[in-house]
Amino acid sequence: MTAQPPPQGPAPDDDAAPVSYEHLSERVTVVRIGADPTDDGFDVYTARPVRAVVADLLGQGRNLLVFDLTGLAIVDSTGLVTLVRVSRLLRAHGGELVVVVTDKRTLSIFRIDGRTRGLTLCAGVERAVELLERRGAERSARIVTPPAG
Repeated sequence: MTAQPPPQGPAPDDDAAPVSYEHLSERVTVVRIGADPTDDGFDVYTARPVRAVVADLLGQGRNLLVFDLTGLAIVDSTGLVTLVRVSRLLRAHGGELVVVVTDKRTLSIFRIDGRTRGLTLCAGVERAVELLERRGAERSARIVTPPAG
């Protein structure tokens, strides 16, 4: 009998890549990624739980998301690719992603990386929520329902 190799990546109950969300309004949900700026990064270990949370939120009909990255020490290439893919996925479902970034090193990574040019960046969660609320209201106003009868 051969020994099984240890599982790759974090365990399902591992707190090394904390991801949580909170519905801040009827339309907008804030997804918080990371909590300890000395340890946390948006990387290969964080990407999987982030994608799972996004899938859960889309299943709930939530497609206006704010990603709060203020608790992160670094965003690597996997994190950047995940942000771009989540943004495209949300747009395909009639939604949008706004990313909150305050760390100067992380902001410089976003400015340098060409793949992230389509992302909307904000300096604070409140501003991001206001922006999405306004855009969500504009989308709702454009939806025309056919007359009854």
